[in-house]
Amino acid sequence: MPQKCMLLALATLLAGIVSMGMGACEASSDLRSSSLDQGVGEGEGQGEGEGDGAGQGEGGGRCAEKGFPITEQPVDMLIVLDRSFSMQDNGYWNPMCAALRTVTAQISDKINFGLMVFPQSGCGDPAGSCEPATAPIVDIGDPSAISLIDNALSPSGVGFCEFGATPTAQTLKAAKTALAAVKSTNKRFVLLATDGAPNCNENLSCKDCTVVHNYGCGAPTHCLDDLATETAAKDLYDAGYP
Repeated sequence: MPQKCMLLALATLLAGIVSMGMGACEASSDLRSSSLDQGVGEGEGQGEGEGDGAGQGEGGGRCAEKGFPITEQPVDMLIVLDRSFSMQDNGYWNPMCAALRTVTAQISDKINFGLMVFPQSGCGDPAGSCEPATAPIVDIGDPSAISLIDNALSPSGVGFCEFGATPTAQTLKAAKTALAAVKSTNKRFVLLATDGAPNCNENLSCKDCTVVHNYGCGAPTHCLDDLATETAAKDLYDAGYP
């Protein structure tokens, strides 16, 4: 996906999340609501022939106005970034990092960002890394969060994982724990940035699984881990972290 398209998609998504965060309203006396307090009315009419008719009616009512203060409420967002080898191999890594750096800087006054990357380590192991993230590398609420995210996603930052696999389900479980530990009353969200094809589940079997690699299934961790990933995402949603 070209960088401009990815940037537009991210900006659109985050704009929607900001508007959701404004759902809890608190400050600005400009919004007014009108409601019909009471009123009565009656009327009658009759007509005959084609196009002729007459009628009359009358009624009365009184509208009450009340001001509601509204304030834009910040939201917290943990970016969970896939840095598996396929992200680079499929051409997503550099555009994704560039888009995230741009968007986080532009709306840092509306969203408090944190960053988690997976696989967490072991990227130099030719056997492949299935190590999920266990904690954010940039915490939500860190005063230097935007600068740290920018550095982490720069060309000299964390980089993609040369032999990295995609332990998405396990990482989302860690994201849930991390969000629960955030000390704020803001609405919290997870932004999962991935090219898909989660794997790394040792409990699956090559005999009856969908293989994510085109070179075959050499281990259970090569199986598509879709069900566990869907469950982990649902658990996040049920916990109040969509």
